[in-house]
Amino acid sequence: MPFITKDRREIIDAGGMPDAIEQGDLCYFYYAKMVRAWAACPRWRTAHAIRLAMHTERPECPVSVLEGREYCYEPYLSTARQLAWEVFFQFYVLPYEIQKREENGDVH
Repeated sequence: MPFITKDRREIIDAGGMPDAIEQGDLCYFYYAKMVRAWAACPRWRTAHAIRLAMHTERPECPVSVLEGREYCYEPYLSTARQLAWEVFFQFYVLPYEIQKREENGDVH
């Protein structure tokens, strides 16, 4: 669930992490990166690059304060990143694809 409270978002956006870490904090961290990449280039190739990185790169630990804590290890990081992807895909990529289908026609 990347839609955490604004005060938690501000801490994470500033490079920190709330003292009492919740799974949504990690999901927000990854989701915000995806949304920012999409805002810079809202194209299928951006979605492809994000998804490809999920398969080829180890998820980064958001901040050094997490190192050594359970949330900085698998499966916490990959699960948060996967859930962030699923929300991102539904809110950003799928509407883009629907628009392209309307512009270019469906595949039969």
